Amino acid sequence: MSGVIRYGMQMGCGVTLLLLCVGGLFAAGGAWLGWRNYTLERDGLEATGRVVELAEKCETDPEDGYSCTYAPVVQFRTQAGQQVTFRSRYFRNPPAYQVGETVTVLYLPEDPHHAEIRGSGRIPDGLFLALGGALILIGLVGLYGAIRSPFSFKTISNDTP
Repeated sequence: MSGVIRYGMQMGCGVTLLLLCVGGLFAAGGAWLGWRNYTLERDGLEATGRVVELAEKCETDPEDGYSCTYAPVVQFRTQAGQQVTFRSRYFRNPPAYQVGETVTVLYLPEDPHHAEIRGSGRIPDGLFLALGGALILIGLVGLYGAIRSPFSFKTISNDTP
């Protein structure tokens, strides 16, 4: 087997493994975030909260220069009367909430700081899971092709019989 063909096969296997690994990480991250939200929905208590500020996260972007995203900081009272302040895990631009806005909060009674605004994480978690699943699927198709026919290279000849 020539060096060029061998190199092409190694590159194909490397890309396939990279897709499987990255897809696995995205899928695992989406599943973990989804499980956290599911746990809050299943075991959490509901409270009314108020957005008291917007946390800002800014980064230098090569295309846009400087971009900022915002996450709501929410204050609420538990059923036991404890006042709790938390920052949402979800940053957006433009901000999804405004200071002073009333929101529905879900929190775990044994750990009230484990809280989130009801419904705020469904779309990002689902996107991570879907992207991970798509990358895994593409990687599996590539792996199947590599295993099924690793030496399916045709020789082109100009000789006529």
